Amino acid sequence: MLSIEGDSQGLSNGDKITVTLSDEYIDNMLTEGKAPSEDSIEIEVAGLKEFSGIGKIDTLLDMVAKLPSETYEDEPAGEVDSHSVKYAFESGKTYIRLDSASSYSYQDDANAETAISLVTAYKVTKTTTYVEDTYSNKAGDVETEVRYTYFGYQNVSVYNGSLVLSDLYDVEGYSDNLDMDAVYAELEMDGYTEYTPQQPAA
Repeated sequence: MLSIEGDSQGLSNGDKITVTLSDEYIDNMLTEGKAPSEDSIEIEVAGLKEFSGIGKIDTLLDMVAKLPSETYEDEPAGEVDSHSVKYAFESGKTYIRLDSASSYSYQDDANAETAISLVTAYKVTKTTTYVEDTYSNKAGDVETEVRYTYFGYQNVSVYNGSLVLSDLYDVEGYSDNLDMDAVYAELEMDGYTEYTPQQPAA
């Protein structure tokens, strides 16, 4: 019945959106002898809560910070392996996105008011150290691989002003980004905005 022109994700208070009646809805009104005075209207976004005011968001941030080491675990050299693998993580900016709870099936909560996605960008450094000679490497050789990505949780339901931290859907970036700025650009194109946790008052 209604459609929103443009990108409706990542809206803030004060933003303006245009809502348009569908042609089918207008045709149905005309058959009933009615006609809308306008087929579209511009609305100013208001009443959105600040993300920092959502309950348990700090807990979710702590959970996001654990995802890299849970995803990539160090691998010591063993009786079979000719090398060891260690990972190092450097965090970048955190991004957040407002989602529609009804649009996703990750959390089937009919009472959810809305949902958010929260991710943090990371530089992942993988260091492989060879402990014995192989076909292509010698003992003592060290290889380093760097990946720029992000980790977080998508479509976390909000109920009574607080996050529902059960049945969470964790995500990792899948693109081959050249640097951290490329990760930020990817997230912003996906409707995310930078999130800075609110500091407690002194």
